Amino acid sequence: MAIYKIRKDSLFLTELPMYGEKRLGVMKENRFLMKKPTQNSIATPVIVTASKPPVKTSIYPLGKKHYETTDWLGNVRVTYTDKKSWQQNKFALNVSSSQDYYPFGAVMEGRMYNLAAYRFGFIGAENDNEISSTGNSQNHLFRMYDPRLGRYRSVDPLTRKFPALSPFQYAGDCPIAAIDLEGLEPATINPNTQVLIIVVQGYGGDPPDGKTQSQNAGEDLGIDYTGLGQIQQAASGSTQIQVVTYASSTSNNTKEDVKKTIEAFKAQNASGKVVLVGHSQGADNIVELAKENKNLPIDLIITLDIKDASGMGIFSIDDDNIPSNVKYAINYYQTGEFIGGEKIEIDDPTKTQGANILSPGSNHRSIDNDLVPYLIQDINNFIQGKNPVNEAQKRTLPTFNPQSSGSPDVTESSKSSNSD
Repeated sequence: MAIYKIRKDSLFLTELPMYGEKRLGVMKENRFLMKKPTQNSIATPVIVTASKPPVKTSIYPLGKKHYETTDWLGNVRVTYTDKKSWQQNKFALNVSSSQDYYPFGAVMEGRMYNLAAYRFGFIGAENDNEISSTGNSQNHLFRMYDPRLGRYRSVDPLTRKFPALSPFQYAGDCPIAAIDLEGLEPATINPNTQVLIIVVQGYGGDPPDGKTQSQNAGEDLGIDYTGLGQIQQAASGSTQIQVVTYASSTSNNTKEDVKKTIEAFKAQNASGKVVLVGHSQGADNIVELAKENKNLPIDLIITLDIKDASGMGIFSIDDDNIPSNVKYAINYYQTGEFIGGEKIEIDDPTKTQGANILSPGSNHRSIDNDLVPYLIQDINNFIQGKNPVNEAQKRTLPTFNPQSSGSPDVTESSKSSNSD
């Protein structure tokens, strides 16, 4: 990705975004690339050569990189360059821009510096300064936003799912405790949350981008209150426990949204606890998330009959190693049918304690319905300060009957349904 500008008859490279796990800032360039072609010519890069070797060159030119500092909501508050300045006999940070915001994102008069120097602002979104002057219009992924009004300029695509809210509202009108997820749905960040529980359900089809939460993913991917949805019900009424339920996916969209949710939570409460629960493809999603983001601390992972439905579908086999950024890992598996039945392996037993526990009699579809009361118990043990792995290993599970929950083997119904 890069930003280009045409000046008179020439093309210039002006900005290169810098990314790690998220955007870190931008590198500002003013690099000439080529002359603008005339009507009868072909655009060709102009190669500039020097008649003499340069006398003094800088391998690493300072001052081009602009790093951003954000708050718990992702608002860009200060940007600074990689070039230090010498002031009063000591090095000082070279601040390139700064700003404070009113709750809905309008920049405070008298509390801004060089605002136009950086394109990103409120919740890290890009300012569109050509429409309503600097900082007064933002380009969110799906809609344009006016921070002065605290309103979008077009209707929310999910307005039918939230009839109590204005179709133009931002973040459910709770801008201090919430952000609006790419202009589609409010992702509430509860300031009192001490334990974030993320549930990723079994596979029923890939959710659309921007609608990976089960409540918005569509009827077939909605919250399963006969299974893992009971975790959300059990936590209702608690101000310190927040449960978010996602639809699993064979693409990366669910993993990315879960990652953003965890990052937002940890930015607000660095000592808060993170619990991930997943079934089938959902279990595979959370294991991959942990492996792909090893600097993301996860306190407890509970997986139910891990299965990667991508690639070769039910015949896919993948690596279920648990990395050292996970403190506790409990994996429940079944042997009632050949699909699933996978066990986890711990990368570093000195940092992660884990266990594989058989769910007697369960099949791949029934295991979440069978075990959900015990999962809630596992989570409660962790919240109460007990070792959840040790407590789970002490438990004697009954022998379950999949027919009691109307859960036929996947292989028996695969001709008519591909859901797990």
